[in-house]
Amino acid sequence: MTTTAIFNKTFSRLFAPVAQRIEYQPPKLVVRVRFTPGAQVIMKIIAILVPYHLGRQGIGSAKGPLRYRKKGMLSFATAQETISTKTKNLKNEIAVIAKVNIDLAKRVQQAVKKSLLPIVVSGNCNTALGMMAGLRKKTGVIWFDSHGDFNTPETTPSGYFDGMPLAILTGHCHQNLRKKIGLSKPLSESDVLLIGLQSLDPLEKPALKKSAIQVASLAAIRKKGIQKILLPKIRRLKKRVHTIYLHFDIDTLHPSLAPGVDYRCADGLTLKEVKKAFGLISRHFPISAISLTCYNPDKDIGDKTLKNGVRLLKNICHFN
Repeated sequence: MTTTAIFNKTFSRLFAPVAQRIEYQPPKLVVRVRFTPGAQVIMKIIAILVPYHLGRQGIGSAKGPLRYRKKGMLSFATAQETISTKTKNLKNEIAVIAKVNIDLAKRVQQAVKKSLLPIVVSGNCNTALGMMAGLRKKTGVIWFDSHGDFNTPETTPSGYFDGMPLAILTGHCHQNLRKKIGLSKPLSESDVLLIGLQSLDPLEKPALKKSAIQVASLAAIRKKGIQKILLPKIRRLKKRVHTIYLHFDIDTLHPSLAPGVDYRCADGLTLKEVKKAFGLISRHFPISAISLTCYNPDKDIGDKTLKNGVRLLKNICHFN
């Protein structure tokens, strides 16, 4: 009996419910995804690149996903795809963003059907809408970001659309857009954990405080340590959801680690803190999907942001 046959026999006995959906084949590169505490199942990864910044290509953070690919930084993925949306006849920025996310949702849905773990590398955080629409199941969200992304058209001082994704996901604005992308119902605020927050707009702050979103601010993490702050919040989230989508805006990192972002803050999480956070998360949840967003190569220094972004992905995928 071959090694693969022996493994399949043992795998089927130990993980019968999962093995019905996932047949092990020795892939070139794989990721270990936790399905139950103490047990891991091998899955393949698909990297889905979304090279758009607010519906536009070839500018700022729209260049980020393609930079990862050009430098060979996504070679750990079993497969790669790039979203290329026909936008010629679309009237405005919102229409393009909607179409890009609709296309992304379809790719994510296809990946899930093939038992692939989707990792979306995108220019903006609004691709979380397409990701959640593609997953099509009750999934919690753990959102790493230095900013709240909880503005609405009524609270934003700048009108910047990508300051609104979390508010859109949870049903506070752009209802028609959310539904058009494929999310008929908003995500419950109680199913969200926001980590690394350090910057909020004046009207965004009371809105987030009033919400049921759990927040692990950078200030609290610095004061008490990441494990003491995160563990009770993760346990609380665990009572509501059984799987999570992990969203990581690269500006969550300290600016010395990630200078290549559009909205740089004075402080940020260290790689050590992020690794601890990932460890806590992976011990409590299976991960349905991952996003890495907002890398702007035009503002990077010596490819620091590029390299640290890949370190993050490999860490959460148990490669290191």
